[in-house]
Amino acid sequence: MCRIRNELHMNTIGKPFIQDFTSEFEKLRSSVQNPDVLAEQGTVDPNLRTLARNARAAARPIEQQINAGKIHLGIEKPFLDAWRDWTAGWRLAVVYLVGEESIFDHSSWPSWPEFRRKHRSDLRASGEAPEDGPWEFDPSKHNGSTLLRSMLELNERNVESMLETLIAQSERDTAEHNELDDAQDLELAQQRDVLIRGLSAAKYLEDQMGFDLKGMFDRWNKVPAFLVPVHIKPSAASRANGTLFDLLNDAIKAYVAGAPAAAMAICRSALEIVVKEHYLEGKSEPQWNLDHCINVAAARYRFLDQEKMHKHRRRANEVMHSYESASWFVDESDPVIPFIKDLRHWIEKAPDRHRA
Repeated sequence: MCRIRNELHMNTIGKPFIQDFTSEFEKLRSSVQNPDVLAEQGTVDPNLRTLARNARAAARPIEQQINAGKIHLGIEKPFLDAWRDWTAGWRLAVVYLVGEESIFDHSSWPSWPEFRRKHRSDLRASGEAPEDGPWEFDPSKHNGSTLLRSMLELNERNVESMLETLIAQSERDTAEHNELDDAQDLELAQQRDVLIRGLSAAKYLEDQMGFDLKGMFDRWNKVPAFLVPVHIKPSAASRANGTLFDLLNDAIKAYVAGAPAAAMAICRSALEIVVKEHYLEGKSEPQWNLDHCINVAAARYRFLDQEKMHKHRRRANEVMHSYESASWFVDESDPVIPFIKDLRHWIEKAPDRHRA
């Protein structure tokens, strides 16, 4: 089967950043019981604030790398556990202490419970500007669709300015023929044509092809980043038919493009690979369907949510076999993101059978 190679970036996180973060975060965790104690005691303990500030600085470049893509490979378990611990509660307490101007004003320091209630659900993975300059686009911080529309409006004004320039130059050249001016006129005319056609192509993308730019950026920001453990590697069979990473890549692209039914069907295929290759160790019988494989895996690993797996499987089956009557269109506005988030969880928790 011929695959169209238009893949998302498969990233790795730099080891020096991981080592720095792991070290600074461990210093913080070993100095205080939990995030709540940190937030309460840190307001009066400058040493705790220093530890919090150091951990925040060490986490910043990792957050920027995670924001740069959705699939990150080769993640060692100690870092994965530490990072999940950081994002689950410690980061919010650290932000409370060291502050980020986009979140609150130091002049009126709120109580920790008040701050936690207000910001737990809407704190983004990163509120930082990228280190390589203010011109770098960061989808977690900038509104992509607004920037594109502003660029298009700016280009429209540029086209008008170019037309005025061409007319003025043409009037100046009527008295005396000038080859250099003719060359400049040709270059301006070519740039004008590119801008006009580019504007037309962008409008065609939305008006005729049906791509909603705002919706695409919104959906992209909803997709969680996958931190794939180092032991999750494609088998020989899956390499021949499309790896787990290929499927995750396609599911994310389908969802972002506004094709939730396609994303659900692809997520089902990804779930099948996760269950068969990484929970049943590739030892499932050929006659076992996904339903049976889920039951066997859940019996072997008690932390697997059997009913949730079946819920996603049934919904994906509805998409593939009775699309028009699929109940999830009515029951839930966006079933794809819960499926993707659960896939991420099951991938990150998949056992390493080579570990002693």
